[in-house]
Amino acid sequence: MTTVAATLAAAGLSDIGNVRETNQDAFLVDSDRGLFAVADGMGGHRGGATAAQTVVKHFPALLDRHVADTRGRVGAALRGSILELSALIRAAGDRSPANRGMGTTIACLLFRGDKAFVAHMGDSRVYLWRRAMSALTRDHSLTALLVREGEISRRAAARHPGRGQLTRYIGMEQEIYPDVSRIEVRPGDRFLLCTDGLWQSLPEKRMGHLLSTGDDPVSICHTLIDEGKTAGGDDNLTAVVVAMAK
Repeated sequence: MTTVAATLAAAGLSDIGNVRETNQDAFLVDSDRGLFAVADGMGGHRGGATAAQTVVKHFPALLDRHVADTRGRVGAALRGSILELSALIRAAGDRSPANRGMGTTIACLLFRGDKAFVAHMGDSRVYLWRRAMSALTRDHSLTALLVREGEISRRAAARHPGRGQLTRYIGMEQEIYPDVSRIEVRPGDRFLLCTDGLWQSLPEKRMGHLLSTGDDPVSICHTLIDEGKTAGGDDNLTAVVVAMAK
């Protein structure tokens, strides 16, 4: 039987960027499980980094348990494990005054056979390159909501004072589930998971070009981060690239 790891190549890279004093992003590359994720932390000098690292440390084991508990219902397992992660981070913040209120985004990709499951909370994103670049996630943010409702334009959203204000994230007080979707995977598909530090620095068209023409996931990650920093790099930048075998 062909394993997930045998059908793909993957890599991840995170950089502090040009302005920030700390890197509060984190990423997960677990090819054996077919599990990939990025997280963008928030909350104080240390809290954001702690929240993001909690995701990549605990997510795989939590997901394994929830997959077993739900008898293989992957969508339910993703929702349950991310909700438990949120409670875990919230409780850790309550125990530490310095980290109180910490939280993090999550964008993850889980492969099962010829399908990929996408789950996210916040404004970290998952993209697919398949003849063209398409976003598989919709931001959970104030500005994204205003754009979807026609209140402001996409151009205005980039300058809006509420930019970066999230409506859904891991660690929030309310028990709100992530969005989960599923797609059929095809040979040659390439996926990009990234935090907002990258997608706000580089146009989607440029990221798609780099994703589709790069030699391998390692070099694509380095090129994405390097170009993101050259274009501004005002925030931490993180990318995970997954390339399916042709």
